[in-house]
Amino acid sequence: LQQMVDSHQVSDAALQAHALEAKQAIADVARQITPSAIELLRGLDEQQVREMDAALTKDLGKRQDEYLKPPLEQQIKERSERMSKRLDAWLGPLSASQQERVLAWSTALGAQNQQWIGNRAHWQAQFIAAVNQRASSDFPRKMEQLLVDRESLWTADYRQAYAQTEAAARSLLVDVMAESTVQQRQKLVQRIAKVRSDFQALKCLKGSGPRRLHLPQNHRRTPRMVSSVRTLPVILTAAWPIDRCPTAHPVARGCTRYRFDSCSRFRRFAPWPPPS
Repeated sequence: LQQMVDSHQVSDAALQAHALEAKQAIADVARQITPSAIELLRGLDEQQVREMDAALTKDLGKRQDEYLKPPLEQQIKERSERMSKRLDAWLGPLSASQQERVLAWSTALGAQNQQWIGNRAHWQAQFIAAVNQRASSDFPRKMEQLLVDRESLWTADYRQAYAQTEAAARSLLVDVMAESTVQQRQKLVQRIAKVRSDFQALKCLKGSGPRRLHLPQNHRRTPRMVSSVRTLPVILTAAWPIDRCPTAHPVARGCTRYRFDSCSRFRRFAPWPPPS
């Protein structure tokens, strides 16, 4: 990717190849954490499942309010602003023509939010249904499908929209990079190098073989560990797109006992976030 930027040769085919590599890496991570996710979910009691369902439902409702309730024109404007902000973080300030291209990209996506949120609700309903049957012999297979082979559960509308959205995103990046300045490309190369350095520093990547979440021995006797879960980032990161890296992230907002760190371990720590 860095070589592609250095040579100013960003192409649709190259981006598609990198996207495939990323998907395979995400699937590998999901595959590795699935056994521990199954163990954790099977240890939940009925109250914990109800609270998790309520938290996920609340989260979905907030997303519906944010992404579906505004008029389509506002959705397009806000989507354009979010993308411009992301690109600004990697490239620096966009030129007027680059900003116009971002707006055209967002406009072309139209009501894509509807398919995205609808598919999220569809997946979530199947996830909760599976957890409610966590004592069944079929539970491990179902969870593996939900976490690893999640595309098989997509709605038909989202499957079509996803392919179109992916192609539109690649086209946007190709066009923005074609108009990029030397300064923008230099900043992008620096950001790529920083990301590479961050990944190399992760202790959990300095070995081989499957990784498991190392749960405390008494995790089934700590009901509050997951009772305030909002999105169960440990389990659901691989299933849903996220806005930020889950490493060093609390397992649950408000949970003061455990966090999920870069080495895939639950560890005791002081109240999170630390007092200001």
